[in-house]
Amino acid sequence: LKAATQFFAQIGQIAGIKSTFEHDFEQYFISDTTRYFKEKSMSQMITNDGGNSAAGGGGGTVVSYLRWVEKILASEEALMRDLDLSDKCVRNLHASMLNELVANQAKVILDDDFQGLGVLLNNNQEEEASLMYRIISRIEGTKGMDIMKDAYERFTSKTVDALFDGADEQLEAEKATKKKISVHTEEKILEELAYKVVEFYTTQRHVTQTRFAKSEVLFTGLICGLRRSLNFESRNFPHALAVLFDALLRRSLHDIATKPVEESLWIDSSVAVFDCIEAKDVFLGHSKTKLAKRLLSSKEFYGDIERSVLTKLQALQGKSVIYALKVMVSDVENGEVLSRDFKTSPLANRVPNNTQFNVKLLTANHWPSYVEDPFVPPPALASCISAFTQFYESTHTTSTLTWRHYLGSAQASIAFDKQPKEVTGTIRQISVLSMVDEAGRLTMHDLEKRLGLDGRSTTSLIASLYMHKYFKMLDLVNPETGDILPTRNTIKGSDTFQINRKYAFKQRKFTIEPERDGGLVEAKEPNVSAFRITQCDTTIVRIMKSQQSMKYNELVERSVVLLSKYFKPPVALIKKQIESLMERNYLRRDDEDHKTFHYVA
Repeated sequence: LKAATQFFAQIGQIAGIKSTFEHDFEQYFISDTTRYFKEKSMSQMITNDGGNSAAGGGGGTVVSYLRWVEKILASEEALMRDLDLSDKCVRNLHASMLNELVANQAKVILDDDFQGLGVLLNNNQEEEASLMYRIISRIEGTKGMDIMKDAYERFTSKTVDALFDGADEQLEAEKATKKKISVHTEEKILEELAYKVVEFYTTQRHVTQTRFAKSEVLFTGLICGLRRSLNFESRNFPHALAVLFDALLRRSLHDIATKPVEESLWIDSSVAVFDCIEAKDVFLGHSKTKLAKRLLSSKEFYGDIERSVLTKLQALQGKSVIYALKVMVSDVENGEVLSRDFKTSPLANRVPNNTQFNVKLLTANHWPSYVEDPFVPPPALASCISAFTQFYESTHTTSTLTWRHYLGSAQASIAFDKQPKEVTGTIRQISVLSMVDEAGRLTMHDLEKRLGLDGRSTTSLIASLYMHKYFKMLDLVNPETGDILPTRNTIKGSDTFQINRKYAFKQRKFTIEPERDGGLVEAKEPNVSAFRITQCDTTIVRIMKSQQSMKYNELVERSVVLLSKYFKPPVALIKKQIESLMERNYLRRDDEDHKTFHYVA
């Protein structure tokens, strides 16, 4: 063959006809080679009785076919170099081989039911998947990688869909055994779902980096598959992801929290998955509520990791999107500084002896909405509050303090028969224990009046200290004889309580569970619809204020771009809010061109 190629090349040189080799040899050589590899490929590709495509001589598999192709390509490329063919001829031969051996079989190979791309990845056969990538990526142009990207996207979407199906089955199983699923149970299922999605992303990101030569095309397929599956509104994945973020930031996932490198990787992966969801406003709404709980519980707040996550989210979404979350973190830090300054001021002398008083300052506009607090603090706490309020108002003349006692916690030393205990609970719980301890005995009605709470809230508060399995620190007593009565499942207004002096707990310091309505957050679920309308109005006004005048279509397009940081805005919503802003005299139409709008200062 080498002699033949040299013969035709020499004839062309002697005759002075440069195209002799191309027309009289190369054309037929390439045609015959194409036919040879087509027949060779067909003889290798076999359809089993089961209907799956397999490959390899004598009934092999897709993987063995790919190995055969890799071997054939290597030997044929060596032969081409030995024949000393022209660059153009080599390119044509190479394209012909790849087309017959790989390109025409690519979809069958990738979608094979037994050894396709998805099956290999599911079975952790990364080396075989890497072989598949090496072969498919050699197809000229983008055809091969586009087909593999589509297969990768389908695999991703199918895998994530299966995770959602599993979570739905768990929820249905819970509903079948219980009348009502608790928020805790539902969120544990959501956390597990988000954990599995992020774990899947982390694994596949590693595969694209190490087995697919950092292919951006295949990484795009991974992201597209995630976006396709995560953004069904009914699946409520933004809520699930917010629950997972909360667990990561509380460091309650011990297998991750104890390994700094792995923790950092998980945070990066969780942020990347966050970037795939459209309803970012839903995620941020749930995240705000959970961040508030972490900030108000110093044991669950880790400033370093919180700031790291906020920085990563800001890099993705911009400062304005996560501004409220950053303010919340700053509020707590500023509150600590303010508490230290208060302790060094003369007003701190009004704080009772043996009492430590710390304040967490919350900026109302950026924290979740909390209901009014009718609680009347006991005298010692009231004295602290009065002194701090006077201190604060002396330096913040334009701000007003509104106290939300149910968000705070307190610690008190209570004398039990065996030994005194350091008990931590909500301010209301510790106030009840202190009042009863000081008075000796108090009725339900007495506590209701002293606390300033309604009957339902007082009953819930007493129940947390009287009916709890592990924290029964109150006894029901006969007011006439002083005898301790058996524990009941109900509490009456005339019931009289005293401290359970025989109470025993193995730890000297412990925290009791809060009363059921202790959080009193106005709305656990973020009001998404109201937020989106407000955000839409704000965005349109901001655009028009900067531009003063703008065409209707341009205003809609720019609004869509800016709002996409928070959610995928329906054009109908933007149109509706433009009309609403005109009715409220923020905008007006041009007198001559009805498609032009002007900002009304």
